[in-house]
Amino acid sequence: MSLRRLEQELEETPDTRYQDLRGLRVYDQDNHLLGTIRAVLVDTTSNETVYAEIASSSILGLGSRRRMVRRNRLHHNARGLRLARSQSYR
Repeated sequence: MSLRRLEQELEETPDTRYQDLRGLRVYDQDNHLLGTIRAVLVDTTSNETVYAEIASSSILGLGSRRRMVRRNRLHHNARGLRLARSQSYR
């Protein structure tokens, strides 16, 4: 599988049904904000999003973290996206 990284401000994006994930907020099971989708990794053959990079919120960029999660662990909800329960995220 060949992956292509797409960040929020690319000049060109492939035709993928998940491109709207970038910029969405991600919450945990208890509705605590985990961060925002900064980038996605798309399978270049199928144009399916495989991974999403969640950038955690921080003050002045200090202490910010970025984590990659599989697309199938993210589910739409009323506020944005919800990350399926996992002990490995935090």
